[in-house]
Amino acid sequence: MTLSGRILHALSYVTVEPAVIGSLYVLYMYTTLGKQYVFLRIAQDYNLTETNRETSCNETTAEADDPSYVLFQKVSAETSAWIFYLSMATFVPAIFSTVAFGSWSDQFGRKFPILASLLGFVILILGYVIVINLNAPVPYLIIAHILCGLLGDSATLFACSFSYVTDITKPEERTFRITVIETCIGIGGFIAAVSGGIWLDRKGFVNPFWFLLALTIIDFIYIVLRLESDEGRWLDNLKHLFSKEPFVHMYEVLKPQDKDKNRHISIILYLTAFFILLTATAGVASILVVYEIGVPFCWNSIQVGISQGIVQFGFLIVLVLVKIFSGVEAEVKLIAAGAISNFVSCFFLAFAVSDWMIYFGLVVQMLYLMPSPILRSQMSRLVSTDETGPVFALQSCVNNIAAIVASGLFNSVFAATVNSALPGAAFLLAPVLLILFAVAFRAAYIQSKPTLLRHSLDIGDEDML
Repeated sequence: MTLSGRILHALSYVTVEPAVIGSLYVLYMYTTLGKQYVFLRIAQDYNLTETNRETSCNETTAEADDPSYVLFQKVSAETSAWIFYLSMATFVPAIFSTVAFGSWSDQFGRKFPILASLLGFVILILGYVIVINLNAPVPYLIIAHILCGLLGDSATLFACSFSYVTDITKPEERTFRITVIETCIGIGGFIAAVSGGIWLDRKGFVNPFWFLLALTIIDFIYIVLRLESDEGRWLDNLKHLFSKEPFVHMYEVLKPQDKDKNRHISIILYLTAFFILLTATAGVASILVVYEIGVPFCWNSIQVGISQGIVQFGFLIVLVLVKIFSGVEAEVKLIAAGAISNFVSCFFLAFAVSDWMIYFGLVVQMLYLMPSPILRSQMSRLVSTDETGPVFALQSCVNNIAAIVASGLFNSVFAATVNSALPGAAFLLAPVLLILFAVAFRAAYIQSKPTLLRHSLDIGDEDML
């Protein structure tokens, strides 16, 4: 085979990955820049000038009763509250739309739900473009977030992407291919983190958001051209979105089975562990940027971008580790390593008094997302192939609920403690949650270990044949 033939053969395996990278670039950049925009927009409403900010960030002049310092902390607390409101506007409707799209995709294909979620991104970014260009109040962003949630948000995009990869891969390839998707998420996030801060520092908010809008449209066109058409005419099948079938399919997965009466217990335990893990990781992510740009660190957009890049770079390390260490026992060790990484890093973030402590904490945190793809893969191996859609829909539903709980919990604690002697106290919630995660995962693993090992042996027998 010629070199060009090999390249074309390799590219034939590429399906949803480019769209995932592009979408995650959009997601991470708009999330990071959006939080900074909300902060600056609220600061503008309170007439918090750059002079006030410099005064608050100057350790030699700032005092707890200084008007500029008090105003800065008030802006930080209100920013945290608005980040929670915007998260709620997205994730509450997404809980229902994700379930509906996930079940629908099992019967009629993955293409339409992926396109719907990308259309939601177009509307969301367009909302930011309008608000930024018109200097409109922050509450107007809620409309864009609600529409994005109704169209599935990122949870539907990822759930259907994971399901699509599951549909076209063999069981023994599944963990690695799912990890590839997770790594694509990291690549998109890493590029966004590195470029977003520099771009914002030099060009402001307008140009980056116009670019994000164009990129989302390109992702939409790519999926239209690359993925095969769904079964039948999707307009005729659209009525199935508005039925009880999605929830029935989820219930079928969770109820006791005739052949395996304990399977539903394993899945429920896995979903519980998954929920606790995502609450911890999403909670830390929801307050990190506001924490960095607030007193006493007062980071600029470039520093924020570097910090986000460090976190996203961990995806590449995760991909390598998952590829090297295969097997059920190895997966358990990788999950433990990821949880410990997150556990230790949160103490550095909580008690940070200088920039290097935050950077060091983020370096330690680089393995924090390693448990996620492994948990997804192990759950998919507990069910038959035609049940993977409802399982990924359940995971996405749990993801949305965890995001709501995490945003509310961590942002509430952050707003209440930002003006205390320990502004990073909210980060200490994560270690507590990770201890609970360890307990839930151990119970889930003990319950499902025979099935997972039997699954591995079956794959080994097939390879020998």
